[in-house]
This record gives sequence, C-alpha cells and structure tokens, in this order.
Amino acid sequence: MPPHADDDQNVPSARIPPIAGEPTHDATTKNSKTPITTDSAVLYAKMNSKPAAAESGMGCYIQTADGKRILDASGGAAVAVIGHNNVRVKNAIIAQLDKIAYCYAPFFTTEAAEKLARELSASTHGRLPKSFIVSSGMYTLLVDLRIWSQTDF
Repeated sequence: MPPHADDDQNVPSARIPPIAGEPTHDATTKNSKTPITTDSAVLYAKMNSKPAAAESGMGCYIQTADGKRILDASGGAAVAVIGHNNVRVKNAIIAQLDKIAYCYAPFFTTEAAEKLARELSASTHGRLPKSFIVSSGMYTLLVDLRIWSQTDF
C-alpha cells in the first residue's frame, strides 16, 4: 500500500541537521525540547529566542521595553546619517505623505522625484544628467537590467 501524505509514520523527520560547531537543539527554547510559546506570528532570526522589544529610538539609540538604552549599531545607513526620531525628517515625511505616499516611477513622476533628480544632477555639476528614483536596492538592480537591455553599447 503506498504511503499517504497524512500518514505520520511515512513522513521523514523535519529536523534540520546542525551547522558544524553549533550546539544541537531543536527550534525550541534554548538547549531544551520545549517549543517557544509566544503570541507573536513573527519568525525571529534566532528561532529559539525572542529578541528584545524596541519601544522607541532617539538619535543613535534604541530604548527597549524593559528600559535599556542601546547604541543602535545595526540600523544601517539611515540611522548612522539621520538617526531615530529626527524631527526634521519626520516633518518632511508627513508633508510628502499629505501629498502622495508612493507611485510607480515608470508610470508617474512626482514633485519630490523631480526635485531630488535636479539636486543630484547639480551636485555632480551635470555629469549625472538624469536619475531614476527607486525605493530599494533590489529595485535598482531590476532597473539597471531594464536600462541595459534598452541601450546600445
């Protein structure tokens, strides 16, 4: 008789082999067989422990729910250059949101995109005459491929 998908005896173990040098334990509480119980639907980076809860941020610091103030060394370029809770940035975001939050660049342009492109061009003294404004690095790669496919080299 062939095995059935719902027949537990014929389903191979879902256990993932450990990485060399790491202690062996399941996706459970640290070094135990008891699963983590949480009301969160978030899949944490370390499945056997819940990260600290960030409650607020100011400048380059994060305030956790349990009152710790931690230097944010993982926030990336935005935190390093702008910081958390920057009033000037918040006001600029609100002003833009009051106009339009987002539109698809290949179909529409915005006052903010036009202004940014002019500023980028001016900052290079015209050596960068045009810019295509996108929202992420991944989208940048897709646009690069699209432009490359339409250009004769």
